[in-house]
Amino acid sequence: MQLAREALKINMALAPGTQFSFYKTNVGYKLMEQVEHIDEIDIKYHWDIINNLLKKFGLTHHIRKKAPITVKDRKQRMLLDFI
Repeated sequence: MQLAREALKINMALAPGTQFSFYKTNVGYKLMEQVEHIDEIDIKYHWDIINNLLKKFGLTHHIRKKAPITVKDRKQRMLLDFI
């Protein structure tokens, strides 16, 4: 219902079976069209989703428990950024 209310705010046409593309943000769920900057997205939530999918497909060697700090905090820089 939350996403349907958000869709009405941006004059999106609703009908039975309407599917929404959305992100979990730091303040709740928002439609993809409402997210203006990547900093709004709850990185930890989406990182956990990706790790769970990797586990389901047997790709456990690709799983990293924590997102790199450069993904969580855009102010952080990698050493290669300065070269």
